[in-house]
Amino acid sequence: MSGFLPAPEQVIRALPCLCAATLTASRALSRAYSAAIHDSGLEITQFAILQLMETLGPMTQTELGDRLAAGKTTVSRNIALMERDGLVASEPGLDKRTKLVRPTPAGRRRLHAALPAWNTVQARFRRDMPRGSFDALLRTLPEATITALGT
Repeated sequence: MSGFLPAPEQVIRALPCLCAATLTASRALSRAYSAAIHDSGLEITQFAILQLMETLGPMTQTELGDRLAAGKTTVSRNIALMERDGLVASEPGLDKRTKLVRPTPAGRRRLHAALPAWNTVQARFRRDMPRGSFDALLRTLPEATITALGT
């Protein structure tokens, strides 16, 4: 029976659902980026968190989740693991009920160690995708995310 299935590339190109297409792309892209930065000891989700905090500065877990479109449980689990590994630290926020999360020096070192590999995979996607597709995705995916969030 499986001999009659179309090739994976055919199915991937024919997915009629935006959600299924982005989930499939997300899995494949995460796998490629994770493999690229593997030697840094970071997961791609940790890289994204550190990169965001490096750019925007310390923030609460809620602020982090809002900016990554991630739920509280996902953010809490990632931050707890990153704290355990010494990549981030928490400090009291302006309000006693909140904590700000910031990268530690060790977290910054890992982020900077991963950047050359990350830049290489970015360049590979830009080079190997059809002309203009990379930039079009960088413009379009945020719009799809914002639309999905209803903001």
